[in-house]
Amino acid sequence: MELVAAMQQIVAALEVLMREQMHQSLTAVYGVNWYYTQRSELDDRTRGQISKVHKYLGKSPSPGKVVAEMDFGTWTYLLETGGFIEEGTPSARKADYDTHLWQSALVNAFPNAGTATRTDIGLLARRARWARNRMAHRESILFGFPHPGQRDATGALIRQTPISLLEDLRTLAGYLNADIGHWLRSCVAPDALLASKAAQMALTYAQTTLYSTRAWV
Repeated sequence: MELVAAMQQIVAALEVLMREQMHQSLTAVYGVNWYYTQRSELDDRTRGQISKVHKYLGKSPSPGKVVAEMDFGTWTYLLETGGFIEEGTPSARKADYDTHLWQSALVNAFPNAGTATRTDIGLLARRARWARNRMAHRESILFGFPHPGQRDATGALIRQTPISLLEDLRTLAGYLNADIGHWLRSCVAPDALLASKAAQMALTYAQTTLYSTRAWV
């Protein structure tokens, strides 16, 4: 439980940081109500999530409240390619998040990403979300995290070690804010817990016995 608590704190900090950075970058280009001004370019899934937020908050919520209520999944999804807009209608078309969100605005939310692409950053964000959901359900993290539906080149299901996840979280935070990235690397409590004999034995058991057919990353 101590390890889960430590990892959850990192994920929670990352979630807030990513939300604020992405919101500010979109606001700088499209205005504080970007989810309205760019609604025509948002796919059905994103529109649905924003509609749920509005229904929950009631009439005329402030942009700050709308943004705060948008869940982590919505933010990570904005880093993908986008789904269909008005699917099932004569005017249906594919959203282009790379052009209308990433290249125009969201790339600026990750000023320290270097050569990392939207795809690279999106994968890190999805891994953080998958882990967040697992930990929220009180599942053990010593045996690794599954990547839902993800397979490697050989067709093996992918599973991630907690050590690899911790590195991903710190990397993503650093892309967003260098100071926070450095600070998270200075917080060594999770590293000490993962280096313990019990944790190492649990991970070895998972890799060699429980999930020996998985592709570990």
